[in-house]
Amino acid sequence: MRGKISLIAVLFLFLGAVWELSAQSVTPTPTPSLTPTPTPGITPTPSPGVSPTPTPGPTPVPEPYTKDEFPQWAKDLRRAEIIFFGSLPFSFLFAFEGVEIGRYLAHGQDPAYQPWPFRSTAPREYTLEEQLWVVGSAIVISGLVALVDYIIGQALRSGEL
Repeated sequence: MRGKISLIAVLFLFLGAVWELSAQSVTPTPTPSLTPTPTPGITPTPSPGVSPTPTPGPTPVPEPYTKDEFPQWAKDLRRAEIIFFGSLPFSFLFAFEGVEIGRYLAHGQDPAYQPWPFRSTAPREYTLEEQLWVVGSAIVISGLVALVDYIIGQALRSGEL
């Protein structure tokens, strides 16, 4: 499993380097000019009421969001999404260590099943069930973190905290 993860990490690093190199080698294409090129022997006469060169207007400035622009449930959902996905890497770390310690204890503290910093050079591979435990535990932990954040936010909003 760790071999697959390191292969995926190397692939992402390679693709990132290729992306950076391709972005550096692209030369920008010149934009066409808005003013017409003069034709030799013909003098352009401006139309009445129309300026010969376009004058740029003021750059539009977007208005900032107001407090009431989005409903509260949408703000809460967005915050929960950010908290969930932000805590997911840490949840994977804790779930991975928890499953490793659990399987070490479940196999009678066999040295082949020792958890990470004490692992042997030839550790046992994870079964599909153990892999699903890691992923499922990480998702549940992240969901609980987002739920606790939501409950604390509700309590703060109502003035209980």
